[in-house]
Amino acid sequence: MHLLPMKAVQLFDVESAAALKPTAADIVTPLGTIELSLAGGAIRVAGIAPATLRVSTHARVHVWDHPDFRAELLVATINPEVPPSLVVAGCQVGLWRVRAVTEIDRCVFDAVWRAGSTPAEGGPSSGQGLAALTWSVGRLEVSLGAWDAEAMAWNARAGFSLPTAWRAVIDVDDPSNVIIEEYLNDGLRLRLPGLCPGELGQVHFAAAWADTAAQSSAAWFAVDLSAGQILTVLEAAV
Repeated sequence: MHLLPMKAVQLFDVESAAALKPTAADIVTPLGTIELSLAGGAIRVAGIAPATLRVSTHARVHVWDHPDFRAELLVATINPEVPPSLVVAGCQVGLWRVRAVTEIDRCVFDAVWRAGSTPAEGGPSSGQGLAALTWSVGRLEVSLGAWDAEAMAWNARAGFSLPTAWRAVIDVDDPSNVIIEEYLNDGLRLRLPGLCPGELGQVHFAAAWADTAAQSSAAWFAVDLSAGQILTVLEAAV
């Protein structure tokens, strides 16, 4: 069960972070680049952010300030938790936080392969509490994952603060019947309701890769992040 304390829903602390040359909001894997984007109502933010900040050696935050909302995307390299017999070559997490200034009618988060680079072999590979896809080329496997409605509901019941409309949709008797994920030909989409002024929403995507020569599913296990792993990612930026 994923348990995330309420203290972990503040915007990132970037006031003392070092400014970097603005870079694209993406996760780079050995099979190609996964681009991250957010649509708040009719406004979409993606690509090169107006500001990119280094919050640690292995983490950066992209910042967009729009009249309707402020969006911050933390991209960090982590050492994921996997069964002892498995080895993961690499893992990165993209964690979005968006705070509404005006009312937003919907929030849509995408993680998709850069145009023309989607691996030919792959597809959905979900599990309990996990929306995921896995692709492979030769001996290399890449998984992309995010919490589904069931995992978000577990957190809500444990005290994780959700925006009002998100809670109304997700925190129900059987959240496994609530579908917020959409499997695209080139990635993963999360569709969530809107935000009231002042409310903050948070979602994440994780991508991991592994050599399948002597094992399987290592990358998939790696993207099934626990709340503790999310908190570890946040330590560098809150």
